[in-house]
Amino acid sequence: MTMNKLYHLFNVSSYKGGELHSRTNLTLEDVVDEILNFCQWDDDFAEYVYDSNESLTDEAFEKLSHCELIDYASDEVIEDFAENILYPGKIYAYDMYSDYECYTTNEEGKLVGINPIKEPEFCNILRKKWKEYYKDE
Repeated sequence: MTMNKLYHLFNVSSYKGGELHSRTNLTLEDVVDEILNFCQWDDDFAEYVYDSNESLTDEAFEKLSHCELIDYASDEVIEDFAENILYPGKIYAYDMYSDYECYTTNEEGKLVGINPIKEPEFCNILRKKWKEYYKDE
């Protein structure tokens, strides 16, 4: 059951030559919050949705509210967008921060690397959180 899993995120920033950042004992909702803290809606996500839908005209795209755009986005688009936030291909912290490393604990209590984006509830949690943020739009 994913909802009972705890996740641990680690990354390195270029601050002071390589400071390690850790966020431990997170729920999947907390991991989604971390992703949302690093993205800029208008510049990033809307482009992902627009580029992935060939049938979406410029005029129709301009009329969509943020909440409608969230519903218009497929799970694949959401996963691709989130993947680019958590794992942009920065092994080192040269560009302000490195990729995240995410772990959870297995049955023996050992840390195991995991991609939280592949968790079954991930896309629904992200949609819900974005809708909450933009509900008054």
